[in-house]
Amino acid sequence: MKTNLMWASGFCAVLSLLALLPLPYSFYVILRWILSAVSLALSIHFFKKGKKNILLACTALGILLLFNPIAPFTMDREDWRIFNIASIVYFLLSAWLLKKDLTKK
Repeated sequence: MKTNLMWASGFCAVLSLLALLPLPYSFYVILRWILSAVSLALSIHFFKKGKKNILLACTALGILLLFNPIAPFTMDREDWRIFNIASIVYFLLSAWLLKKDLTKK
């Protein structure tokens, strides 16, 4: 499971990086679904790991709420850039921590 989450986090970082480009609206709709699903999985994983990972879990929930496809937030492209960059950092950090946890065992 950790390996899948690690690769999914890296994939979400790449998608968030691509979101900085002017792409068709359909890409952003698909992006919302993928980021929401992976954020939900990461929040569950980090909540199960205990109190020392609570910040990571809550950040994943924040990303889930921000990018949720059911009730989407609407912002200008420039405003989304900040959140896309923050999500890149979060997903890369999550992938690195999951990889670090895998190699430790």
